[in-house]
Amino acid sequence: PRRSPACHVRMAGPEGTKTYELWVDFRAQRLKKPQRTLQVSCGKVSLSPADGAASSLQAPQVKEGLLQLARGLREKFTKIGVEMPKGKLVNGVIVDKKFAKEVLEDLRDLQTPVYTARKEVDGETMHGSGFFVCTAADGKPVACLAPKQVRLSSTMPHAEEDVYGLEEDSSKEDREKQEAEEMQRYKEGLDDPSKYVLPPRKRMRELFGLPPEPRKPNKDRLLAKTLPPDALLWGRALMDRQRTGPVGYNLVIDRDAKATPISRRS
Repeated sequence: PRRSPACHVRMAGPEGTKTYELWVDFRAQRLKKPQRTLQVSCGKVSLSPADGAASSLQAPQVKEGLLQLARGLREKFTKIGVEMPKGKLVNGVIVDKKFAKEVLEDLRDLQTPVYTARKEVDGETMHGSGFFVCTAADGKPVACLAPKQVRLSSTMPHAEEDVYGLEEDSSKEDREKQEAEEMQRYKEGLDDPSKYVLPPRKRMRELFGLPPEPRKPNKDRLLAKTLPPDALLWGRALMDRQRTGPVGYNLVIDRDAKATPISRRS
């Protein structure tokens, strides 16, 4: 099967175990505490605001957060007498779109890949609660983030969020070209009944007043997992990845300038 040009398979380790990347999630919704108190009044349930809700207005201190994460991991692995997993600890970070420029500048010397999560790109949306994962530098969509957790308590631990490849391998331009060709055949059939074909899917949605068909993730192509900068969560994630080695893909944004994310020597 064809693969998106933004991805390639990486074989890790002497046994050729396939792996996935780990990204630090610095989005405000993954850093601040959730709404913490349930209040029942007149048959309605409401949530009181969490402390630090204003954090969504301030750019995260990503570089310092990465350094603290590396220190915290070293301390925890040393404490339990286990050797740190070898290789790169952090393969990328994901931030809110409005902070992308500041974070890119902050991480320039580390050359850590920076991504953003967006609900809409060029009029296209993702299926369900998914987000487009875009490169922070140019906003190009390269993957899909699939949230799978709603935290109702500050004691409830964060879960990993999976990043998958997009279902279609073709570019937006290729899809538009194919849609135009299908529409041309449909119009020819309206003039000549012998050539009639059913309307293309896009036209059918327009006729019924439906929004454009959302893009879908390809859940057979796991690219990465995202976690907030918590040393305990990251320690578990690193050990899980080393132990299980699920099938996955690597994002390749710039083949000529390989990124060098934080390593265990940071």
